[in-house]
Amino acid sequence: NTGSKFSAESNTLWKLQRYHLVIKFSVSLRLPPPLNIFSLLNILYQISDYIYTWIQNLLKNKIEKELDTITNEGYFSGLECNYWKQLAKDYYDKEEYKKKEEEYTQKEADIIGKLLDDVNLKEDMIYRAKSQIAQLEADIGYTHAHLETLKYRKKIDEEQKLSFSLHSLSRESPYPRTKIQRFPVPDKYVPWEVMWLHYEPNTYTMPKHDFSSLLQPYVDDDILMMKQKGVNDEIPIYLWNMESTDNDVYRNRKSWIVDSRGKLLTYRLDLDELPRNPFGRTGLRGKGALPRWGPNHNILTVITRWQKRTSKGSEHSLLGTADLLEFVETFYMTKKEVSLPGGFAWSESRYQVIQSVFKMSDESPTWMSADDMIQFFKQHATSSGSELTENDFKSENIYCGYMDDQLNTDQAWKEVELWHIHYNNYTNIFRSFKNNVKWRVLSEDVFIRLPYGQTSLLQDAIRTL
Repeated sequence: NTGSKFSAESNTLWKLQRYHLVIKFSVSLRLPPPLNIFSLLNILYQISDYIYTWIQNLLKNKIEKELDTITNEGYFSGLECNYWKQLAKDYYDKEEYKKKEEEYTQKEADIIGKLLDDVNLKEDMIYRAKSQIAQLEADIGYTHAHLETLKYRKKIDEEQKLSFSLHSLSRESPYPRTKIQRFPVPDKYVPWEVMWLHYEPNTYTMPKHDFSSLLQPYVDDDILMMKQKGVNDEIPIYLWNMESTDNDVYRNRKSWIVDSRGKLLTYRLDLDELPRNPFGRTGLRGKGALPRWGPNHNILTVITRWQKRTSKGSEHSLLGTADLLEFVETFYMTKKEVSLPGGFAWSESRYQVIQSVFKMSDESPTWMSADDMIQFFKQHATSSGSELTENDFKSENIYCGYMDDQLNTDQAWKEVELWHIHYNNYTNIFRSFKNNVKWRVLSEDVFIRLPYGQTSLLQDAIRTL
């Protein structure tokens, strides 16, 4: 019973004793003296290792925090990051849509470009076809005009043939120094009295600035162009079939053509209230390269002399005569274009255009009449006897009237006063020649180089010898 009473206390005592043993063992060194110094060293090592590890972990954590701070600096939060991701996605989708739209637009542009190329090709083919058709129509028109001319010439008498042949140069194409084609006019339809509903000629008027500076003050305005532009208030009023002086510029619009009654012709006006060519249709409207509407007066002279042959083997005479015939020609700087002395009579003293061909002193008066001109040529003649005779010197007004010329149009034409001056003996007139004037032997190439309208005038003058 005693044991059962003290069993609980005995266990407690036993545990207490055990506790002291365990505590003593746990705090005692591993090695007994005198080896306990090694135990102390081991403990010191463990403490040092723990401190080292703790410091190392502390530094590591600090470095990691700094790295996290540096790495996360400037970055957004998760919500902001999602927001910007969504914006970036929307922008990317928008750019992709634009790219696809541009690609689609480019494809459409390529397709439209190909279609336009095809359309341009078709238009070019149509234009060529129309050009060929127009050329065919023109060829047919020329052929028809030629056939009509052949047919009509069989029906008209010799007098009518002569009258129409005088108007042949005025219908030639193309117009000089241009590519403009005249409307083909058969002989049958040359007279204005013959109705021709299908007559649709081209229109050409050379601009005023293309004339020489000396002629520009005397050039008429382009009335047809002014009417086309609708500037009717600025259209000048010209006095047709009359002489007038406007702004110190003399204009003689009277015709030199003599009608069947022996009077100066009064030409008519067309629907545009412009002069109408009295010799009929030419296939071209406007005033072409002529300075004035209606008659353009010209004074031309054929100056000839006989040249003695130096030997039998010298140049062949075109007239079959013993001596060679020479005439005076004027030429331009190129020397390819030659002309008879004279030209457009711009002033009231019409013979001044002939006077301008020769050298004159400052005191020389202006030629106001034909007598002044004849007197100048006469003073350069030499006589075979004591006085000049008709055989020594001859001056003659061969022709005055309409001049068939390639520059003529339906509303402007040339009229000429032709003089023939002939020296049978020696003449010193060459001393009065300017640099662009010289004597020339009459040969076949002369008729090639002279303007076509002047060749017939030269032939007319030669026939009077």
